[in-house]
Amino acid sequence: MKQYFVILFVLLLAFNQTNAQDKEIKWGKINKEDFEHTVCPIDEDASAMVLFDIGKVDFDIIREKWRIRKYRHKRIKIYDEKGLDQASIEIPFYSYKEKSEIESIEAQSIAPDGTITKLKKKDIFIIKSNKYWSKATFAIPNVQKGHIIEFKYQMLSENLSDLNNWYFQSDIPTQFSQLKFKKPVFFEYVYLTYGNKDFEVKERTATAHAKKYADYYNDREDIYTFTHKNLPAFETDRYIATKDDYISRIVFQLRTITYDAGNVVKNFTSWENLQKELLNHEMIGKMMHPGPAKKLLKNHPEFDQGDTDKEKMLNAFNLLKTSVVWDEYIGFSASKGIHKVLEDKSGNLADINYGLISILKHIGLQAFPILTSTRSNGKCIQEYPLLDQFNYIVAGVKIGDEIFFLDASSPYNMPNLINKSALNKMGWFFTKEEQGWLKMLMEQSSRYKQEDIVLNENGSFEINLKDMSQGYFAIGQFKNIAKQEGKDKYKFEYGEEIELTDHEIDDSRIQESKLNENVKFVIENEQMQKADMIYFDLAINKFFDENPFKAKSRNHPIDFHFPNSTTIVSNFTIPDGWEIESIPESFKFDLGAKQLLKYRYVVKQNGQKVRLERIFSIKEPIISAKNYEHVKEYFETIVQNEKQQLILKKAK
Repeated sequence: MKQYFVILFVLLLAFNQTNAQDKEIKWGKINKEDFEHTVCPIDEDASAMVLFDIGKVDFDIIREKWRIRKYRHKRIKIYDEKGLDQASIEIPFYSYKEKSEIESIEAQSIAPDGTITKLKKKDIFIIKSNKYWSKATFAIPNVQKGHIIEFKYQMLSENLSDLNNWYFQSDIPTQFSQLKFKKPVFFEYVYLTYGNKDFEVKERTATAHAKKYADYYNDREDIYTFTHKNLPAFETDRYIATKDDYISRIVFQLRTITYDAGNVVKNFTSWENLQKELLNHEMIGKMMHPGPAKKLLKNHPEFDQGDTDKEKMLNAFNLLKTSVVWDEYIGFSASKGIHKVLEDKSGNLADINYGLISILKHIGLQAFPILTSTRSNGKCIQEYPLLDQFNYIVAGVKIGDEIFFLDASSPYNMPNLINKSALNKMGWFFTKEEQGWLKMLMEQSSRYKQEDIVLNENGSFEINLKDMSQGYFAIGQFKNIAKQEGKDKYKFEYGEEIELTDHEIDDSRIQESKLNENVKFVIENEQMQKADMIYFDLAINKFFDENPFKAKSRNHPIDFHFPNSTTIVSNFTIPDGWEIESIPESFKFDLGAKQLLKYRYVVKQNGQKVRLERIFSIKEPIISAKNYEHVKEYFETIVQNEKQQLILKKAK
């Protein structure tokens, strides 16, 4: 059963009308009761509460062009010092070619005695996040415990699809949230809802004020009001891809425009329609034509090398990913062609991966784009062709019956090992002949560590470690090494106090995402010594120091990100003059008959040698919330088992 809700409506159909009422709010006018309550009525432990969050979306015609005007007014009550963070505000907006602009911003704090401190314009900062997005940032002044803060802004956009998500819920409780959406009747939108869907909807059709559309089309407009009340704070659990999959929110997309003459302009009304539109798009479909690559390969014949299709694919992929630098901008629309990408030696995600597809097509391979979503952007929804759900593109290549997923934006990526941030279960592909959904299966990542450990009588361990990693484990460490932070991993795993004496790196198999490291270090005072006894936890580098699952219950799936397996072999040499008094027992524990999670703890003794082999593997990275109690118990068992101690005594 799905753990999130998706409801699809066409905003021309009749809704079940409710008694939802518009909330009339005046700027700076505070109800006496809002100052009187000192504890949040929804959650007594909350540090702040949204008293109301009201948004309005309207359409207008300015200089012969349609515009969307968005208005928002939000008010928050601060209960304690932790709630002061709510006074730091960020308002993102799409600023590319000035397609959107913030027309006005106001903010203020109100003390219980009625004192008002207003935000000054000089304290509002516009920061460019990247080529396409900017944000307005400010801190509401003079905010203290017991104060109420509020801000409002108005934004204008010429992009008819730029409605943004409306979030009913946030990280603090919300008493009232409402969005009023007014649109000309000839614009048809659809919306998807996520999370708690128990909101109220009111709809009506009216004559637009002052006949504002009359000179263009008919002057009727549809008005929809979405209202949610008394929502708890959304608490982000550990091992969750993104809150956006589960938090209460609405997403809009333009569907059709119907003119008075009866002509209908369709905008992504089906997956087939979307397929056609994207193939004809100047910065998407046309970027994948083999033509540009044909010209390119005259000057770069090295891209067309290899005896088999797989060799050709790997050669072109490896050359491109090591020849260009990704500018960190994600999206599925390119800004330049492959020739310019190689000339500049850089590009955005779409520039690079569409260029890769163009090259692969030219050398005779069956290559195509796959649109997906980063984890932070949410799961892909297959029920409706919602274009805005996608923000990532990878190349797909079919060789025989096998499909490879390629992402040339990083020199460390491998076939079926795309950027970890974009690991999503599904992706939508399209070609001239077909379109559909693919399950994006990634290779299992693994790590093998062999610890040769000498115990010293002074309470220290001398450790010679062989560390072999592949897949995402290797990619993560490659990136650390590139930042001169390769040793930090071991300090994190074994403790900041360790003394590293040697660190050798073998990255000769970097193109296979495999890495070998040899590390020597000393851990001081790890053993517990009392009189003629020494005792310590045999698992000196634990899989988990504590159970990551502490909540009594869970409503969201458990997401371990990617399938992986870690094996740690610890070979202990017992010092002369000591003998084993007590040794831990071997133990194994699996979750489910299919071994969704697997744990092994195997102890063997041979004279003065003790060998501990531990394995922890995740076969299926996403586990249903209905299995939460079993998962919680599973991890608690591992945590307790890894506390088993080896006890030595002085030989007589």
